[in-house]
Amino acid sequence: ALFLSPDVQLVHAAASNLKTWAAAPPVAGSSLFLSSTALGSSFLYFANLTSLGSYFDRTRSGGAQSNFSYPRAGNEGGLVGSQGASFGYEPPPTSLGNLPHGKSTPIIDSYLYLVPGTPTDETSMADTYLKLVGTVYGDVPKVSLPAPDWKSMATKSAADLLDPLNIVKLNGVSYLRSYVSDSRPSAELITQAGVLAGVKAFEARYHTTLPLDAFLEANLPSFYDPEFHTVRNGRGHDPEAREESWYYVGNLISLLQAAQSGSAVAKKLLLDSTATAISMAHVNGYEFPQNFDFQDLSGQGTGVQPDVAGAYAWLMLGLYDMTGETKYLDEAKASISHVAGKGFDLTYESQMTAYTAAAAQRLFTMTHDQTYRGYALLALANFFHATRLWDCTYGWCKKGAGYHTIFGVNILPWGDYVAMLEQYQAWLGFRDYMKYAQDEPAYVGTLVNGYLAATPSILSYSLPPMLPSGDVPTAPGLYSFVSHNHLDWDIPVEDLREGESQSGAIGQEIYGAGGSFMLAAYAP
Repeated sequence: ALFLSPDVQLVHAAASNLKTWAAAPPVAGSSLFLSSTALGSSFLYFANLTSLGSYFDRTRSGGAQSNFSYPRAGNEGGLVGSQGASFGYEPPPTSLGNLPHGKSTPIIDSYLYLVPGTPTDETSMADTYLKLVGTVYGDVPKVSLPAPDWKSMATKSAADLLDPLNIVKLNGVSYLRSYVSDSRPSAELITQAGVLAGVKAFEARYHTTLPLDAFLEANLPSFYDPEFHTVRNGRGHDPEAREESWYYVGNLISLLQAAQSGSAVAKKLLLDSTATAISMAHVNGYEFPQNFDFQDLSGQGTGVQPDVAGAYAWLMLGLYDMTGETKYLDEAKASISHVAGKGFDLTYESQMTAYTAAAAQRLFTMTHDQTYRGYALLALANFFHATRLWDCTYGWCKKGAGYHTIFGVNILPWGDYVAMLEQYQAWLGFRDYMKYAQDEPAYVGTLVNGYLAATPSILSYSLPPMLPSGDVPTAPGLYSFVSHNHLDWDIPVEDLREGESQSGAIGQEIYGAGGSFMLAAYAP
């Protein structure tokens, strides 16, 4: 029989009794969290897309297709969703008609887990979701992942990055470009600081010095704006400068990480910027804006990036450790409270959500205030709702030696690919989270430790030499200023994709290349 609607239906309860807590995000979304007052239950529908690889291959379809839309994703969404009193999985559109005759092909492999009661507040909502999805994932057959040699790959990356094609000279100072073949005569702090933080961690682990170190430390001061008393993502002073909150806070976090690994230059720039960073948080009431103006630090009317409040708290805790000044601890407490009330709309940029979980959990261990633990659970629920709890087993993923994407997180909930920058920085955040989460329930550990274990492996496939021949195009097409992928370089593609979609269609992100060094430094 053909699927005409999702595969589970409430027979003795009206559709109005069925509440969907969050729609499934594109590609990553393989589960649906619901509750019913009529049943007095909460439940999780989980589609194990890992086992449907032969179906996707034989029907030329896959997990990147959608039957249900996700907010802010246009027509994109998931293969699981709800419709009236029905919910569950629908095969990709028109795919059933493409099934070959005479071949036994699994078309559905799903789990349904019900627990008594419905969420009464935000914390119980998050905790119930994590219990459901963590428990079900714990019962799904596990994927075997190879252990990459990150030390060797990072060493090669260090040489590849210094190729003259990856360097731009501005006013006599050399900088890394943001992408391979980037033709813009400009430089960004996100690239220099992120790579330096990774290099410093690598050097500390292996007791060596890379040429990239002095190169990057020499150019960092040019990103300090003396009129605004802070670093910016662009160089020097620009009276019209504007910036996204996650860029700004993320760059300060990279400076913090570089300072923690011994960079005196990064430490000075960070401390010289903190007064402006705190002022920006205050001006916007800890509701960090989509864009703010450096002139008055206001981003009113531009929208909010909700999880930056938690990442800012993580930054402030790092500054508290660095200086011992309690004002930073007070800032962390004030900011983290602004993640409350966001429900499943907390995440903007995924690594910011991981830092939120780490900051909240640490504040819980410092204060024993359960409110902070609730914020951590909320961040975790948002993060894993947009994380692939399934592995690609079809298309490009199985050609040649194949590759894996399990536990890859969408860069934004409505994004549809895995990227080095967001994935490795979230990995750093969760390493920090686990320092303070040893007493959390097993279902939390299943998810977080699963992410920590899988990330070093799946991110190795963001390096073009690790992907099947032909998967990465030599000419990416999204940006006019990025004309070429260098397939021999260990510099990550921005977009690692599933199935028949080629990876690297955007280009190779030098600004995410710090991940190779971080993974070499910290992966087991």
